[in-house]
Amino acid sequence: MQTHSFIGQSPSLSISVTLDPGLIQGPRHELIKIYLVGSLEGIKAVTHSLHRKNFAEVNEWSKPQPTSNPGEYISVLFRHILLD
Repeated sequence: MQTHSFIGQSPSLSISVTLDPGLIQGPRHELIKIYLVGSLEGIKAVTHSLHRKNFAEVNEWSKPQPTSNPGEYISVLFRHILLD
């Protein structure tokens, strides 16, 4: 499994992309999961920003769920990609 993390504009918000080879749908397809972890306001800001950049519709993200850290939430986007 490969994970790449990116720090957003807020130090309390992280974005993580996980590539899981165990979830390959076919010889050239893969399921990726993109995580947003942070405050509800931060998650909303990033999902709307990515929508404006035509990356994903806001409603494609899962409903933010609380994590074990107070005030912190997680939202996930699942994408199937075609590998070159």
